[in-house]
Amino acid sequence: MLCKARGGTEMHARRRCIFCRHGNANHWSNVCPHRYNVVLLQGKLLCDTQSILKHGIEESTSGNLGKAVYFLLHEDRAAEIAKHLVNGSPETVVVECQVNLGKCKIYSGTDHSPQTPADPTGRWRDGYDSAMQPHAAWKSAKGFPVTEIAVKKENVKVLKIYTLDGKEIKKGGPWTLM
Repeated sequence: MLCKARGGTEMHARRRCIFCRHGNANHWSNVCPHRYNVVLLQGKLLCDTQSILKHGIEESTSGNLGKAVYFLLHEDRAAEIAKHLVNGSPETVVVECQVNLGKCKIYSGTDHSPQTPADPTGRWRDGYDSAMQPHAAWKSAKGFPVTEIAVKKENVKVLKIYTLDGKEIKKGGPWTLM
């Protein structure tokens, strides 16, 4: 069956939107009607928790897509990245955020490989609110690159922070694991 998304030319049974999770969407993910209110995740070090609760998440000054707050779609992958930051230590957390993707630039092909090289200078920021691409170094359980999503800081609101065993960390709470 021909893709239902406007302008789609691929033949496939259905198109899954990564943001609204619709199993047979008639839209591309970057124009999903729910992209203005998406929950995304980030793996962080536990020692960053107090600053995040007080000031929000800071933009990374470098990365494949330049200056941005970087997110993943899935909790297990965010936790894997957090563990990687500290060589498997339990001193990591997952930050859950409400994100307005706005106008979203996509750097990816249908074969899960980038069509366009990484944008380390963040050129996407001039005409877009966010950008996404497969991160070749991070692989999913199926072997595909994990999609990283870069967002301007003003479009991010922290909802909650929790440890890898599910304990929520709140303002005034403990900053280290006992």
